[in-house]
Amino acid sequence: MLNIIPIYNTVDVYLSHKGILDTYANDSHSNYKIYCENIIKTNLNNNLDYMKACIAFLKHSDISKDKDAFSYMNIPCGHLNIWLKEQIKNIPNYKYDVLEFYNTLKSHEFSKPFINDLCDGEINNIDDSLYTDFQFLYNLHYNLNIYRNIFDYNDLTKCDSVTACKTSYESKINNCLTPKSSPLCKGLKSFKEQYNNEMQIKGKCPNIEKKYLSYPEQENRKEQLERTEDEGSIQLISAPQGEDLSEVHPSGYNSFTPLGSFLSPCIRGKTKGWCNNYENDAHLLHNPENGKTDTQNIWYNIQYHSP
Repeated sequence: MLNIIPIYNTVDVYLSHKGILDTYANDSHSNYKIYCENIIKTNLNNNLDYMKACIAFLKHSDISKDKDAFSYMNIPCGHLNIWLKEQIKNIPNYKYDVLEFYNTLKSHEFSKPFINDLCDGEINNIDDSLYTDFQFLYNLHYNLNIYRNIFDYNDLTKCDSVTACKTSYESKINNCLTPKSSPLCKGLKSFKEQYNNEMQIKGKCPNIEKKYLSYPEQENRKEQLERTEDEGSIQLISAPQGEDLSEVHPSGYNSFTPLGSFLSPCIRGKTKGWCNNYENDAHLLHNPENGKTDTQNIWYNIQYHSP
């Protein structure tokens, strides 16, 4: 069964989870290394490049058994899956992919007690293109996090991270001009909101020109609003001389209704092309179900391969 995980809108959270798994992987003095050496020797063609992934996975699995432990960290299986993809993808000419690696550890007599069916059925082979897009978003959030953690406003050494964010974002955002957004575009939109919020903080990196990022959908919406406001404004038409457009109500109060308010902009001499634009914009503005874009949490169905 395929997993549905909130992968593209949780990249910022993945930063901390990746850091924890990296720490586990570099714990070469742990007892898990002994188990991994045996597993790799007997079932993974004695390829020691799998060592770090093995140590991290066993340690995380073992710690996850006790959710009340001080060291417990709830790392979603989707993030663990991405991390394993990164580790194994970097192994030259690897023979065992993520799913084969996971199944080996899950079934081996030395590691099975640690894993205890952790993420059973939720670890799969992630498509390379999806992984590449995720890594692109990861690098954006990584650089933004550098800027976010500047506490000494006189320290300008890390300010280049802002420029790196903007440059990378703009290199991809033109691919998001189509009405139907890809998972990457939705991830970029989510990143834009976080980036623009950070740019509101005054005092950081005064040597860097900070500009808000934009998103095509919102730019188009802005143009629609401006055109509707400018061209759709109703001008009062003076009554022909000798005609009285006022009406006396029984209450004694006079009310005046401009003739122009009864006429659509198209009838009042506008061009056909403009009328189409106007009516389309008005339709979008007054029918939100047709004009809005889904801004709920970005859930994406990751595509997997069979081993």
